[in-house]
Amino acid sequence: MKIKTILVGALTVCGLLSIGAAVAKFPPYGSVYDVQYYSDYTFTNRVGGERWTCTGYMNWGQRTIYKIENSWPCIEE
Repeated sequence: MKIKTILVGALTVCGLLSIGAAVAKFPPYGSVYDVQYYSDYTFTNRVGGERWTCTGYMNWGQRTIYKIENSWPCIEE
């Protein structure tokens, strides 16, 4: 009984981790990935943003379902 409980718990954790990995969106290597979040469907009032760059990650504000996503290659120096 105890082994079954441990096994079910371990499988649950593995399942939750795999869902999180599937939802997370990271840019391909060598790319910048930018997301701008807006307050509503008119896309007139920006309320947040996040950006993955070739050197790090930054974000501000709040996330909403109204977003515009862009990506472009990193500039090599």
